[in-house]
Amino acid sequence: MLSRIQQACGLIRFLGLRWVSFRVAYAFWQRTGLLRRKAPVVPWDKQPFSSFLSNSSLADPITYLQYRRTQAPAFFFRPEQRSLYQQLLLDYDSNGNTPLQIADRLAAGQMVFFAHNIWKVGMPPQWHRNVLTGEIAPDDLHWSQIPDFQFGDIKVIWEPSRFSFVYTLVRSFWRTGEERYAELFWQLVEDWRKHNPPNLGPNWKCGQETAFRVMAWVFGLYGFLDSSTTTPERVASLAQMIAISANRIEANLDYALTQRNNHGVSEGVGLWTVGLLFPEFQR
Repeated sequence: MLSRIQQACGLIRFLGLRWVSFRVAYAFWQRTGLLRRKAPVVPWDKQPFSSFLSNSSLADPITYLQYRRTQAPAFFFRPEQRSLYQQLLLDYDSNGNTPLQIADRLAAGQMVFFAHNIWKVGMPPQWHRNVLTGEIAPDDLHWSQIPDFQFGDIKVIWEPSRFSFVYTLVRSFWRTGEERYAELFWQLVEDWRKHNPPNLGPNWKCGQETAFRVMAWVFGLYGFLDSSTTTPERVASLAQMIAISANRIEANLDYALTQRNNHGVSEGVGLWTVGLLFPEFQR
């Protein structure tokens, strides 16, 4: 077996002294609690929506919803285009490829994992449960204190919190106009918020997962913006969640970049998405 000195020399040789130095420092920050200071645990209600806005008048939920519907930057689509796209989407489904069945399975508590497996999770799911092992990760610890494999592979716990099902729900709503798809989106957002206070629990552990979740939330916000279930309070609450999530990504972005893989790209795109589509935010 290689000695620790040999291992360290090998890491420096292949990854560079700067990378190794950062990782050593990061381990120190994690063990001493400095990461918890960098990304502190502050409850939702202690971070008022107004504190994220350049214009405090937008903090009023009714005013903010009006802003999102009339002045917010364009996304890939606008809500008023739904009637235009509806028939095109239905024509596309003539080959049997439709999201409706997947959306209905979700409502019944069956969720698609990793774009392949369909597993029963309940509705709403237990956001901290590993569906394969039944193990439940703690929801009262800072994310930096939760290991990756103590509760089975943490990716299985993360998968529902990616909110990738949002794309299916939006596509189903735009095809049918059925409000139940929009209502399910909002109910799941509200339940996730209830069980995942900022920076507590496994679902805040990874910045890339947070970025995936933010981009799905944004897609849902735009896709359901003209739904009758989209209330001012729900929109303001979700915007606050997006702002807090962006802060979480930024707080640990250096670590993402040192991984030298898709994490830096994903987290960068997540921050860019929020910055582009929410110019009303101060940051």
